[in-house]
Amino acid sequence: MPIFGEDAEKTEFVERVKIKAKEEKVPIIIPDEFKLNKQTCSEIIFKGEAQVSNFLKLAFLFRKPIILYEYTFYILVDNEIYTLKNK
Repeated sequence: MPIFGEDAEKTEFVERVKIKAKEEKVPIIIPDEFKLNKQTCSEIIFKGEAQVSNFLKLAFLFRKPIILYEYTFYILVDNEIYTLKNK
């Protein structure tokens, strides 16, 4: 159930991704604070439900955990950021 003021659609998306990540055995880190490095070379954005599997496969292949911060998932690999958003 979403907390007052939260977007229900985003919350449901996050929960579905968490369940799928658990099935795929991809760890998720949920930090209190998160700042992106300004020196990243590129950001690759995945959007929507259809891209969840591809995003999780990248985390598995790179052997990196997923970072969840403010309804958005991130994989940090060297100077690249892979981002998964609801829309």
